[in-house]
Amino acid sequence: MLHAYADDEADKPLEVEVSRQGEAVEVVVRDRGQGVRARPGPKPSSLRLGLRDTRTFFQHATEENFCAVIERLLKRKVRAFVSGIDTTRDVSAEIFYLETAPR
Repeated sequence: MLHAYADDEADKPLEVEVSRQGEAVEVVVRDRGQGVRARPGPKPSSLRLGLRDTRTFFQHATEENFCAVIERLLKRKVRAFVSGIDTTRDVSAEIFYLETAPR
């Protein structure tokens, strides 16, 4: 996943954490910067909205690539993808819901 982020963003993420619970895979990225290395702490609402808009665009533009990485690594089809960001703390999360495993 780190490579998927690095290919699509100027700033490389500093920390990526992946976990799996049942049919869900969660990828958490901390201090991503979104091309603007924002200072820690409160940010003006206009900057937070700009980062959120950029992140939403990024999520839609890269959804297919992100899902392909998960599907290739786990050999399971992604049935749903959810993405979110906390622009105050520069933390984002991608959640991939997998199709039920064949029995």
